[in-house]
Amino acid sequence: MNAPDGEVNSVAPSPVPAVPATSLGWQVPLAATALGCWMAFLVWLSFFNSPL
Repeated sequence: MNAPDGEVNSVAPSPVPAVPATSLGWQVPLAATALGCWMAFLVWLSFFNSPL
């Protein structure tokens, strides 16, 4: 049982750090893009409301 446990323990830590890295790598640009779009939308709103 020691051999399978060692294999499971060695396999488990590998995907665990990879998942947060992948999710962060995917969420950070998405959050930056969403923030940029929101800022652009606010700027567009300010320009759209200024003449009126």
